[in-house]
Amino acid sequence: MTTVMPESPTNHDTGEIVIAVPAGPRAAAVLSCRLHGVIAGAGPGASLTLVVEAGDRAADPDVARVLTCARESAESRGLVLVVR
Repeated sequence: MTTVMPESPTNHDTGEIVIAVPAGPRAAAVLSCRLHGVIAGAGPGASLTLVVEAGDRAADPDVARVLTCARESAESRGLVLVVR
C-alpha cells in the first residue's frame, strides 16, 4: 500500500491513498479491511481520495462487492473512491 499526502501543513487532511488489490484467495477480505480502516480513520472534514489499483480483478464478484460497499461508505463520509 502506498500513501501520498501533500506537503502543506495547513491542510493535512487532503491527499490520495493508493491501495492495491492483494494477491491470494482472501484478497477481497484483506482489501475490505484495508479500505474500511482508511475510511474509518479519516477524520471529520477529511478530503481524501482512495484509489484502488484493481485492474482486471475489479470484475471478480467478491472484489466488486467490496468496492461497492467501500464506495458507499466513503461517499457517506465525503470521501472519494476511484477504481483503476
